Amino acid sequence: MAQATADPVTRLGDYVQTYYSKARSIVAEETVVVQPLRIDMTADGFARRAVYELRVEWNPDAATPAERATSVRQLLKESGPAIYDKGEERCADPPLITPEPLSFLLSDNRDEWKFVMGRQDRIDGRPAMTVEYSLRAARPARVTEKECLFTDLTGQTIGRLWADAATAEILRVDERLTGLVDIKIPKEWWQRGRPREITFERLNSSVRYKRVTFADPVEDLLLPVSIETVHVHRSDTGASRLRITHAYTNYRRFVTGSRIIP
Repeated sequence: MAQATADPVTRLGDYVQTYYSKARSIVAEETVVVQPLRIDMTADGFARRAVYELRVEWNPDAATPAERATSVRQLLKESGPAIYDKGEERCADPPLITPEPLSFLLSDNRDEWKFVMGRQDRIDGRPAMTVEYSLRAARPARVTEKECLFTDLTGQTIGRLWADAATAEILRVDERLTGLVDIKIPKEWWQRGRPREITFERLNSSVRYKRVTFADPVEDLLLPVSIETVHVHRSDTGASRLRITHAYTNYRRFVTGSRIIP
């Protein structure tokens, strides 16, 4: 009897699990550019630039699904003005540890998400299936506080991914807000001059992947080449518009903490 073919979302999850098991032996250089924008979305003044060494940590036995696949950054160099207040130069930069963008497809996470197959498409000349996704249950926006304020809007977005129909390799992932999102700012922050509330009007992101070839052993992997996010929020003190780009270069394997193989 012929074996039943796995449904597309299960195939995507299997691909992501294999991808993380290989990606954890790879490091890359990540250049993050934060560019303020005018109302017409053109550049406004100087950008901030930060360069990191980036690696993926994959621990399938971690205590919670959210901890199993993470991106870990080590800052190498930085330049440019503070995007927000003086003395908070790094508050527009990404946190040093963030969830991996494909981790929602892992088997332990998929029950939280709703997936809908879209129409066939082509991307970079390849036939691709498309899948739209969103959280099954509403999740309020979450504000975390350390040296900076970070807002998690995962529960307020919907996404679409493109994947190779034959191999389930993921080629592109886009996300956007479903509508306006109001965020109340913690008291200790607005007492220091921040607004009491901000409204996110736009948060669009696009992740693109490219094929990278490694030697010893010879292997091809689809890895991120860029992430672009456009971020717009307003408050009673004005509006903030940013374009944040992440560029990934100099991919290389590592075997131990002290030996790098090109």
